Amino acid sequence: MKPNLGFPKKAHTSLFLSIVVLLLLSMQSVIFAGSASWNDTGSDWNTNSDWTPNTGFPNGPADTATFNLANTFTAVGISANTEVASITFSNLATNPYTITVNPVIFLTISGTGITNNSGTTQNFVTAVNGSGNEGVIDFTNSATAGSNTTFTNNAGTVSGVGGGFARFFNTSTAGNATITNNGATVSGARGGETNFLNTSTAGSATITNNGGTVAGAFGGVTTFFDTSKAGSATLIANGVTVAGAGGGTIRFSFSSTGDTASVDVENKGAGTAGNLDISFESKTVSNPTGNVTIGSLEGSGNVFLGGNNLTVGSNNLSKTFSGVIQDGGIFGGTGGSLTKTGTGTFTLTGANIYTGGTTVNAGSLFVNTPKNFTDSGTGTGSVTVNSGATLGGSGSIGGGVIGNGAVTVNSGATLAPGPTGDGSTGILRTGALTLVSGSTFSVDLEGPIAGTNYDQVFAFGRFPLWMPIWLSISCRGFLLARICSSWRAPVLSAECLPGYLKDRCSPKTALLSRLTMPPAV
Repeated sequence: MKPNLGFPKKAHTSLFLSIVVLLLLSMQSVIFAGSASWNDTGSDWNTNSDWTPNTGFPNGPADTATFNLANTFTAVGISANTEVASITFSNLATNPYTITVNPVIFLTISGTGITNNSGTTQNFVTAVNGSGNEGVIDFTNSATAGSNTTFTNNAGTVSGVGGGFARFFNTSTAGNATITNNGATVSGARGGETNFLNTSTAGSATITNNGGTVAGAFGGVTTFFDTSKAGSATLIANGVTVAGAGGGTIRFSFSSTGDTASVDVENKGAGTAGNLDISFESKTVSNPTGNVTIGSLEGSGNVFLGGNNLTVGSNNLSKTFSGVIQDGGIFGGTGGSLTKTGTGTFTLTGANIYTGGTTVNAGSLFVNTPKNFTDSGTGTGSVTVNSGATLGGSGSIGGGVIGNGAVTVNSGATLAPGPTGDGSTGILRTGALTLVSGSTFSVDLEGPIAGTNYDQVFAFGRFPLWMPIWLSISCRGFLLARICSSWRAPVLSAECLPGYLKDRCSPKTALLSRLTMPPAV
């Protein structure tokens, strides 16, 4: 008798039915996912009946979710992990929607991204809960966050945990979105976050990082990783009024850069100031100074350089910064430096304490610290002004400490005392001063009082003019004054030639401008 090697009849039938069920489920997953339009019958993205066709909600890498009604149900919750290629708001979606990614849930947008043709701001929220969970929105491939859209990343509500995330991967972009990372409301909790990774960009978005609202609560954070870029975005980090609360933070790390982004860091009062931190930027063969370039810097908050260089001015805007630029930061480091570029004017009015020096390559840098002797607008390092650039101000470079704040004005560069340079008068105090042959010392002559009617530069340190030297002051092509100095008399005084000032540059009546310094040592 042949042995029976087959399955028992019942087992064979059971296996067959199981295979059929698996096939049906597989078919169902194909059928039930697809592009669809919101139909105003509910509030849950992941419910089939809330979409037309109602055979399946959008959840696939080729799917498009369309909102094209001025619906009653404009609050849409995402309750299961979801991926779509795109989300479109048509010109019929005239009411503002709020799409909330619930805690523990991921919304991935992996195709073209968000298109908003509604003429109305459309809103996205990453939610949190009391269990320490958060929602996440991921943009991948080349997806965009769109225009006229807002994203709110709520802060954690439990000590030790973070808030909601918006993350950009690959070559995705924040587009022209408005993104807010809220600060925590519970001590020990972290704020909402926006992260840029790979080669993604912040585009032209406006990203605001708010501070915590109670002592011990952390602020919202935006971080650039890898080789991501800030584009032409506006990046804001707000301080807080509550003592012990953390301010908002903007961070650049690894090989990321700020492109032409506008950065605004603010100090709101008793709490921690908003801050820009580049201390974790990598030093590489192609970037040996760990340089981060941004378009502009303004506000009253903190800037942490670590041991890296911050280049300011690539968007050619004129801005004033009254906060504190310093070494250190979350990853430490010393020897941070500052470079001014671009055609705009950058004005420093705070007491800065970075140690790696300042370079002015283009445009103008004005140092207008309120305490002329004790507060240095450029930290403790030296200042170099290169061809085509201008250094001026009515404040202190080096803080009046011998050995600090040495200034070199190279050929083709200009030293122009006064709060705004030419056309304004003031006293600029520097460390040792070097005027290289071919440089320009530009002064305003308006009357007899130094700093009020005429410009003055007071240099603490050696003035390297070892032979008698004459400098000329001209107005409209006419010689007004000649300045003489030698190592025996290290006081530069400019006396107007008889008649010229009155006749050629009326109504200016100044008779004296001088560059004053202690005896050389």
